[in-house]
Amino acid sequence: MKSELLTAALKAIPDQALLVNVVSLRVRQLVLGHRPLVVHAPGMQSADIALTEIIAKKLTFLLTPGENGKRERQALTHWLGTPPPPLKMAA
Repeated sequence: MKSELLTAALKAIPDQALLVNVVSLRVRQLVLGHRPLVVHAPGMQSADIALTEIIAKKLTFLLTPGENGKRERQALTHWLGTPPPPLKMAA
């Protein structure tokens, strides 16, 4: 992971723990075959692609309610321009 990308991504998502969660979720998606949302150099690592997407504001997050109904640090990544998926509420 390139440190200059990490520094720039921290400007978009200043909470370091939340940034790690968003990047982790996006890397998992990329590894499973999802297409990158930005043009990237051949051989670029998945984490660097995820950081580049965050910097380019192609990827953002939503905070979802936790088990006790309060907002917690559980990130749900989604792409800009598409509606976020519906949240499932516990009964």
